[in-house]
Amino acid sequence: MPPAPFRETPTPAAFSSNPGGVATNIARALCRLGIDTSLVGALGDDSAARMLTGRLTGEGLTLACVTRPAMATGQYLALH
Repeated sequence: MPPAPFRETPTPAAFSSNPGGVATNIARALCRLGIDTSLVGALGDDSAARMLTGRLTGEGLTLACVTRPAMATGQYLALH
């Protein structure tokens, strides 16, 4: 594990990518409670979609209704 960054460091010490968004977070929470849950949305046909699909189905979500248009998967960056 890398050392903790110093507070005065102007650049982040680490970057991670995690599924998020209100609908995704609620669906993941319902799965953790043992409730069968499906998520309907749109993903592109790219590596981000494959990562997201793998992570969410690995958590128990059903993604059978997800559409994959011929475009990039939408993403956003949240800094904390």
